[in-house]
Amino acid sequence: MSGKVLCIDDSKTIQLCLQLALEGAGFTVLIAENGAVGLKLLEDNPDTGLIYLDVHMPVMDGFTCLQHIKDNPKTSHIDVIMVTTEGSKVKVERSKGLGASGWIVKPIDENIAVSVAEKYLGKRPA
Repeated sequence: MSGKVLCIDDSKTIQLCLQLALEGAGFTVLIAENGAVGLKLLEDNPDTGLIYLDVHMPVMDGFTCLQHIKDNPKTSHIDVIMVTTEGSKVKVERSKGLGASGWIVKPIDENIAVSVAEKYLGKRPA
């Protein structure tokens, strides 16, 4: 199983937070600023093991991106954790219905982000 994590979020702060926390725990981190760029990175990095995916982004939102990920046989197996500022039951249920593995509400606790990655990918040598 790959220790490669793709973070798809338009917030530079969230990108940096996830990158520092996950790289500090030994994971390889890829960054995309929207769903369209994220899908391209997935094509180029088929060994990605986990995705943190923001819901609200320009160009392509998280729900649309999630649908593409889960509809593609090459990427449908990858666990996707939705990341957003809101935790409405309707949106959580929608993401689960599309195949998301989990949901984290911003601001992101770095320890939780690492724990989630370790849950899905296993501990990495730091």
